[in-house]
Amino acid sequence: MMRTQLELLVQGLDRQETASRRKVLLFHGLVESTESVVEDSIIHLLTNQVKLSNISPEQLAACHRLGTNTSKPRPVMVRFANYKIRNLVWNSKTSLKNTGITVSEFLTKSRHDVFTAAQTRGGKRGGARRCARVVFSSV
Repeated sequence: MMRTQLELLVQGLDRQETASRRKVLLFHGLVESTESVVEDSIIHLLTNQVKLSNISPEQLAACHRLGTNTSKPRPVMVRFANYKIRNLVWNSKTSLKNTGITVSEFLTKSRHDVFTAAQTRGGKRGGARRCARVVFSSV
């Protein structure tokens, strides 16, 4: 009985955490620089490389690097003010191919583990993500 209640609480917490991350994307591979502002780098990336001319600083609710300073660039967390803009960026991420910059969803630990297991089991195309839902395809 207690175990079932605990599992339900953990599932509810995961759903709540996923909902709070709905407007967030992570950008990996952006070079760190002491003189540049992260928000300006993201705006420049989205307007010049992704070719989204309608992106403005007002559409970014929050923008900062995650983690501590290491030898490799830290990911940049971007919370968009609007879910439609977030999806526009997410659907345009293929324009960053061969640039060394990747975009990913900000999944919770449990959903990230499921996604990683699906990728490992099914190869590169084994797991797909759409709005923090992990879908496994055996094809």
